[in-house]
Amino acid sequence: MGLLPVLLGFLVRALHLGIEAWKRFQFAGLSDRLVLEARNTFVLSAAATAAVLICGLVVAYAARLFLQQGMRIVQRTASLGYAMPGTNLALGILIATAGVDCWISRSAKR
Repeated sequence: MGLLPVLLGFLVRALHLGIEAWKRFQFAGLSDRLVLEARNTFVLSAAATAAVLICGLVVAYAARLFLQQGMRIVQRTASLGYAMPGTNLALGILIATAGVDCWISRSAKR
């Protein structure tokens, strides 16, 4: 029962997407531009991953060497990358929910 949301929310849609992609591949094959763009995406993501990994290692090593207050601020700033996506998502959901709430409230008053 615990896997049902995963099955319905991801696996069924992923299977459908895979089937449709296979049909498209059989019909038209892969264009050279698609292969080039996929390669560019992979190279860019690999470079970004390497840059973030190096920056994280530098901050972690510096935090181990220097225990001053300034280093704590650097660590806090570096960890904002984990906090910000959740905050943005929460604000987006809050704004959308508030809009629906106002709409329901206005509809109920009529």
